[in-house]
Parts: sequence; C-alpha cells; structure tokens
Amino acid sequence: MTDRPRPCHVLILQDQPLLREVLADTGLAEGFHVHSCPDMPGLLATLAGLEGPVLAYIDIHLEEGDGSELIGPLSQHEGPLRIRFMSDGGNAHAIGARMMAEGRGMSVGRTLLKPFPHETFREALERDLASLEDADAE
Repeated sequence: MTDRPRPCHVLILQDQPLLREVLADTGLAEGFHVHSCPDMPGLLATLAGLEGPVLAYIDIHLEEGDGSELIGPLSQHEGPLRIRFMSDGGNAHAIGARMMAEGRGMSVGRTLLKPFPHETFREALERDLASLEDADAE
C-alpha cells in the first residue's frame, strides 16, 4: 500500500461485481483515482470526463458485448492512455484485441488472464504507470 497519490486515473471495465470491487479497492489502496464501470457505455462516459493520464483495464468477455469493441473509441482519447485487456476465456481473442489496439498506435500491456493473483494486478498498475511516465518523458 502507498500513501502517495498517483498522477493518473485507473478506469476498470468489469461486469463481474465482486472482481470489479476487488480491482477498484486495489487501485485505491495504491493511491490511484479509480473509476469502475460495469458496461461499455459507462466506461466511455466516464472516460469523456477525465483529464490527465489514464490506465484502462478492459474485460474482453462481457455479458453485453465484447471489450475489444472499445478499441476504436479509446484510440480517439486525447491524452496519455495505456490499456490492458482482461480475459477468462481463450487467450486468442485477447491477443487479437491487443494486436488491433497496437495497430492503432495504442499503448497496450500484456493481457491479464483471469483468475489472476491480487499481486499481479498491483504489479500491472506499477508497470503501466511507469510506461506512461516513460512515454511522457520522450
């Protein structure tokens, strides 16, 4: 846990309420400004109101859609953005989503395959923040 505020927002798209809560609690404990959403319209509305760097954690397999559908709208975001996909299904779909996002010039971290240990998410937050800071320094 950290007591220092982090200079970015964490945006979580997860339709499983318990996992969404656990991920949000982890981000908050690490000092991030966390915004968690159960669906794609909520994520896009939240993102539209954010200023500054954003780390987005997007579930691929949603009850009401496919998280990879957000690649287009997310690629239009003006400001530093790094995304990671989360998947509990086969890795092939997540790899495809990652390749599509990278093809649009987006910063994309490795896919988080569910279930993943609590520490894995904490490490992803740290790595993704460092990637945003490194890109900003260039």
